[in-house]
Amino acid sequence: MPDQIVLHVQLTQEDYLAANMTFIRWKRMLLRLSLATAAIAFIFIAAYFGGGAHIPETALNFMGIWFLFVVGILVGIRFLLPWRSRRIFKQQKGLQRPHTITWNDNCMTYESEQATARTPWTDFILWRENDVLFMLYFSEVMFRMIPKRAFLGEDSVTSFRELLRNKISSTEGRKRTSE
Repeated sequence: MPDQIVLHVQLTQEDYLAANMTFIRWKRMLLRLSLATAAIAFIFIAAYFGGGAHIPETALNFMGIWFLFVVGILVGIRFLLPWRSRRIFKQQKGLQRPHTITWNDNCMTYESEQATARTPWTDFILWRENDVLFMLYFSEVMFRMIPKRAFLGEDSVTSFRELLRNKISSTEGRKRTSE
């Protein structure tokens, strides 16, 4: 592997949406719990109306509110998140500008006409990957996006993934162990 790799990056709205969908992926456990709760609520309601079982009114009210909460989460993920991601991408001009990303054994460097940032590998706390990009996290909510299409091929993507495993965390999505 050469001493320094250079990627030319132009992010798109689709990249930003994919990053946001990946960011909320860890929250899917809450969603699964909500769906399980809604299923249980449905069973209780079916038993109440179908079998004449007595369920306290407060329990039915709680189950109804919880069901609406779950529906709200699903609507938010399906419709509001894409809308908001496109809106923020349009507002944040820095995301729309072309830039280069380089790295070596010590750090990663982001460079555009407006800014240059050199980040030691030890400053990244975790990394995530989806079908279209890598996300390198500075904190639990701030990350750098690197689209896979910026790489020369699948071998380059695989090499970069190995670099992330060696420099940040051996498991994608797991925080760096203390140093």
